[in-house]
Amino acid sequence: MDDYSKLQILLLQWLKHHEIRTIDQIRVSSKSLLISYNFDPKNALLKVFYPLVRKGFIEFIGNGKYHIANAVVIYFPKKKIAVGVNLTNYQLDKIRNGFKIIREDEFGIVRFELVNISIKTFKSQFKVLWSEPEIGLVLRNFPKIKDIVDKFERVSNILEGEYFDVIKHCWSKRSNHSCEIFRTSSDSQRFYLRTNNQTQEIPIDNINPDARPLAECYQACCQGYDFLSYNRSTNELRVDNVNIPILIERLLLLASIYQEDGVSVIPGKTTFKNISYSAVKELNRIFGISTKIEI
Repeated sequence: MDDYSKLQILLLQWLKHHEIRTIDQIRVSSKSLLISYNFDPKNALLKVFYPLVRKGFIEFIGNGKYHIANAVVIYFPKKKIAVGVNLTNYQLDKIRNGFKIIREDEFGIVRFELVNISIKTFKSQFKVLWSEPEIGLVLRNFPKIKDIVDKFERVSNILEGEYFDVIKHCWSKRSNHSCEIFRTSSDSQRFYLRTNNQTQEIPIDNINPDARPLAECYQACCQGYDFLSYNRSTNELRVDNVNIPILIERLLLLASIYQEDGVSVIPGKTTFKNISYSAVKELNRIFGISTKIEI
C-alpha cells in the first residue's frame, strides 16, 4: 500500500498558507502532488486530502470550501498528557520552552506532559480551545444514521445504471440487494440510494462531505454486514472495509491521540484503541446494529 503521508503534509502546509480553498482548488493541488512524486493521480482527494479531513486538521465550512481547523489542546487527565493540534508557531514555541515534549510529528501534532500547572492557568496563558474527550458522551448527541438518510431528497426511480459494493468498493451492473447506492453511468457525479421501490439523491460533497459515507454505512447495515467488532479486554474497536462517517472517525481518533500508535491501519481494517464500551453502545444505536464483541 502506497504511503501518501509526505504529500498530505505538503498539502496541509499549502492549506495553512492559503487559509481557505475550494474543493476544486484542492483537487488540482492534490493531483499535482501525486504527479510530482510519480504516483497515480486517480482519486487524488481520497489519497491526499480526505485523510487530513478525517484526522481533524481541516474543516468543511460550506459551499465546497475548507479551511484549517482551529488550534486545540486535547488533555488526558489520567495520563497527564496533552496533545496540541494545529497550534500556531507562537504556541508551539511556548510549549517547547515550558513543558517536556514527548513527541512532535511532521503534521504539527505535539504531545507533551502537563504537570505542575493548573488547567485554568494553562488555558489562560495559551488562549486555545480545550478538550477532555469523553467519546461515549459526545456520541450520545449523534442522531441515528437512518434518520439522516430518510431526509435525503426523494427522486423518480431510475431503471438502469451501476450499483456500488460497499465491501469491495467497486461498481457493477448487477443489483444484488434491495438497498444499494446507485449511479446512472460510470462518469456520473450524482449518486443515489435505492431502498425497495424508493430512490433518494445523495447530497454532493460540496453540500455535505459526510453524505456519501452515511449512505454507504446505511447500505452496509441494511445488507447485514458485520463491519464493527470490539475487544473488551483491549478496548479496541475494529472497522472492516466500510467507509464510516467523517465526524465519527474523528471522534474515534481522539480517544487515543495521545499515543503514537493509537490507530492501526491495514488494507480493509482500521483498529481504534482506547474506545470505551459506552462508546460502542452509542455506535450500535447510531448505526442500528449490534457490534460483534470479542473477549
